[in-house]
Amino acid sequence: IVGANHKGEFLDLLRIPSGDVRVIGTTGPNDIRATLANLRPIGVETGVAAQEAVVHTTWKGAEQGGPLLFSETTLLHEDSRGFELIDQVTAKRPVGGVELRLWPLVRTAATRVENSGLGADLYFQQAGLEDPHLRIDIVGGNGVISLGQDGVLTVRSATDLVHLQVSDLTAGEGTSSVQILDPAQLIEGYDVAAVVLIRYEPSFETRMRRMEDLGYRVAVETGAYALMRRD
Repeated sequence: IVGANHKGEFLDLLRIPSGDVRVIGTTGPNDIRATLANLRPIGVETGVAAQEAVVHTTWKGAEQGGPLLFSETTLLHEDSRGFELIDQVTAKRPVGGVELRLWPLVRTAATRVENSGLGADLYFQQAGLEDPHLRIDIVGGNGVISLGQDGVLTVRSATDLVHLQVSDLTAGEGTSSVQILDPAQLIEGYDVAAVVLIRYEPSFETRMRRMEDLGYRVAVETGAYALMRRD
């Protein structure tokens, strides 16, 4: 989920489903070698320095010829209006590219993709005094962005790596420092017994599955809310 601080209001704007992160073979876009959904997570590394925070996650899968490793790095710089997302695959067999599909979580008012395919601007329905505005750029020119009729953006590289810069151009004031909030650590540190989710939020189902993975189950459902308690 890609969320943004839109002038003080936190909004979920995009999602990248694990099934839509794909390793493409050498015979074309329909040659799907693997998706993130069918790979096994094997490690997460985090780091916080004076001016940046990094999360590096690795997955592993098996295919003919040997193992396939997939890594994703998220990099946030202090005082930045966005973050970098770097996906890379390592395999014995040649790779034709890496593909991501970015789904809007709320209706877009307009989407513009540059003729070069190296950048895209997404304007969402007005929240507060203006339309939330996300900018997506391919760093290093290694790839192309296309827009489908369903409003979904597809990013596809021609090598084993895709590197994106996602920027919120209508963000609130930046924070004075960077940090990583790990849900599992927060739960243990604050002994969180229950959480409340709001059903009408577009990311409700995704957040519910994440909380279930952390040991929470639905205890009470009423109207727009769901209360989840820890096992």
